[in-house]
Amino acid sequence: MNGNDKDALRSSPSAALGIGEALIDRKRLLVSLLSDREAVRVICAPPLYGKTVLANQYARMAFPPGNVTWVQASEPEFLVNLDSGSIEEVLDSDDSSPGKLVVFDGISKLKGKRRTSLVTLMGKLHTKQCEVMVTTEDSTLAADVELPVVVLDAREMALSSDELPKRQCHSGNLESLFEKGHMPTKRSVPPVALDKEKGADRFLKALLRQTPSSPEESLAYLALFLGSGSLSLITDFFDEHTQPDIALVESLFPFAGVSLLSSSFYAFELTVEARHELMAAHYSSIVPFSRFEDEAEFLLACVDSCLAAGKRALASKALEGRKVQQWYAEKHGAETGNFSLPIPANDHFFGEGGAITDAVKTEIVSPVRINLFGRCEVTRDGKNVLPNGELRRKAKLVLALLVVNDGKELPRTWIERIVWPESDPACVRSSFYNLWSYIRRVLTPPDEEPFGSRRSRDTVSLAGLNYVSDVGEVHAQCLLLNGCNDPDICKRALGEIERLYCGPLLPGVQNDQIDAYRITYQNRVLDALVDGVRALIRANDLRLAQHYAEFAFGIDQTREDVVYQYMKVQQLLGQYAGAISTFVSCRRALVDRFGIDGSSRLEELYEEILEEVSSSGATTEAPKDDEASWR
Repeated sequence: MNGNDKDALRSSPSAALGIGEALIDRKRLLVSLLSDREAVRVICAPPLYGKTVLANQYARMAFPPGNVTWVQASEPEFLVNLDSGSIEEVLDSDDSSPGKLVVFDGISKLKGKRRTSLVTLMGKLHTKQCEVMVTTEDSTLAADVELPVVVLDAREMALSSDELPKRQCHSGNLESLFEKGHMPTKRSVPPVALDKEKGADRFLKALLRQTPSSPEESLAYLALFLGSGSLSLITDFFDEHTQPDIALVESLFPFAGVSLLSSSFYAFELTVEARHELMAAHYSSIVPFSRFEDEAEFLLACVDSCLAAGKRALASKALEGRKVQQWYAEKHGAETGNFSLPIPANDHFFGEGGAITDAVKTEIVSPVRINLFGRCEVTRDGKNVLPNGELRRKAKLVLALLVVNDGKELPRTWIERIVWPESDPACVRSSFYNLWSYIRRVLTPPDEEPFGSRRSRDTVSLAGLNYVSDVGEVHAQCLLLNGCNDPDICKRALGEIERLYCGPLLPGVQNDQIDAYRITYQNRVLDALVDGVRALIRANDLRLAQHYAEFAFGIDQTREDVVYQYMKVQQLLGQYAGAISTFVSCRRALVDRFGIDGSSRLEELYEEILEEVSSSGATTEAPKDDEASWR
C-alpha cells in the first residue's frame, strides 16, 4: 500500500503511457468532486470509463504527492487485509493523518463482512478528517456508506460533446473528430474511445471479461450487439417479470445508448466482428434473464432482430455456426446447408458498411405484402385479399396494429377496446375470434397451417406468417439514415423512403391509437429525411438535397427543422424567391393550424435571405400580398 510520494503516485495505473496525462482533463467532473470535499466521493462506472484517471487528476490538482495514499483495492492483498482486520494497521497513522487523501482504487463488488469492514474503515478515515475517494464498478456501494456521499455514475463519466477532441474543417468551423467517423456524437462515448488505435479493442476485451449479471446489463449487451434501432427491438427480449429498468440501464451502462425519454437507442459502435464476438461470449449468460426458454430460441431471435433492423451482415455472422444453421433451417423449413436469409423482394440489400451487395439467388419471396402508408393494401400472391366492407375495415385495423407492433404478442382485450371502443367487453369476444379467424384464413396460403399466437388464445401476433410490409421497410431505411455520413448510403435510403412512404399511416381511419402511430411514423420519416438531407448538403450535392428537402416539406410544412433545411438549401442554390415562398407558406400553415408564428431561427434565416437579396441586387418573385402580410 504505497503512494506517499510523487513517484509512487505516478506509478498508479492512470500514469501509464496512453492512459494518464495523454487523456483530457475532466474539468466538468473535477468541479463535481470539489463541490463537497467533506463527503465520500464515489466514482462508479464500467471498465475503461476513466475512473482511475479522474481520481489521479483530482489527487494531483488538490494535494501535494506526500499527502496522497493510493490503495490498490483490486489487489488480492487488499482483500486479505480486509478479511483479517489488519487493514487499519496497513494504513498507518502517517497515511491517514488529517488533511490527506485516501483513494481506494478498483474496489470490487464486496459482500457481507468485507463490505461492512470497508464502510467502517471509510467512516474512521472520515472521522480523522481525511478525504476519502473510491473507484468501483459496484453501483450499490454508495448506498451503504453512512456518510455524505458525492457519486459520479457512468452517465456522467461518458465524454460530453465539449470534451470530444475537435479539429478545424474546411469551412473554418470546429467539428468533432467522431462526428464524421464511425461514431455519431449522439452516441455515448466512453473515454477509452480517445485511444483511436486500441480504444475499441480494449473496451471489447473489458466487456468480454464482464459476464452479464442482471436484466439491465443483459439489455446493455444486446444494445451493443444490435448497435441502434427502436428500443422495443431489445426490450422485446424480456417479459414482464424480467423487464429491465431503463433508468438503471441509462445511468449504469451509458454505452448502451438507452434513454427513458427516447424510443430509440444508439449504442457505442463496434465492428460486426466485435459485436458477434461479444454475443458469442455472453449469450448463455443473457438467456436466463430473457423471455426465451433456451439458447436456440434466443439466438434465432437475435438473427430475426438483425434482419428486422437491416443488419444482414451481422445476421450472416451469427449464422456461421453449424448448430445455429440447423436451428434456423428447422424454424424456416429449409434444408440444412441450403437455406437463405429472408430479404426484401428487390435484388439488393445494404451491407453493414453501406455497400450494396447482391442478394442470395435462393431468396425467399414472401407471398403476403401489407402496405399501410398512404393506403391499405393487403395482397397474397399479388391478389388483393381484403376488399371493401365493414368486416374488411376492421380486419385492416387489426392488421395495422399487428404490423406496427411487429413481433409482439398483443393482448386480445387491448385490440378489442380499439376495434370496438363503444361495445360491452363481454359481448365482443366472439366478434373478435370471428374476425381473427377471417384474417388468418385470407392471409394463409392454400394447403398451409394457419399462423397464430405462440403463447395463448388471449394474445395474437403475426408470428409464423411470411410477409413483408412497407412499415418495416421504411423503418429499416430510417435506421440506415440515423447518423449516416456516407452520401451513397443516404441517396439509396432516401430514394427507398420516397418510394415507400406514400402518405400517412392507414389514411382515412379515425382511431386514437392509429392517430398516435401515424404521428410517430411521420416524425420518424421526417427525422430520417432531415438526417439524409444534412449529409447531402455536407457532400455539396445541393440539387438532390433540395429534392428530398422539398419531399419532407410536402409531408409537414410546420415542422421547424424541415422548413429551415428546405429554406437553407434554396438559399445555397440562390433560389431566394423560393426560400421566401417557403417561409410564407410555413407561416400561413402555423397560423392556420396552431395560431402561432414561426421560430426565431426561421425569422433570422428569413432576414438573412432578404439581406442577401438586397446586397446582391437579385429580384424575388414572391407574391407581394403574402410577403407584406408577414412583415
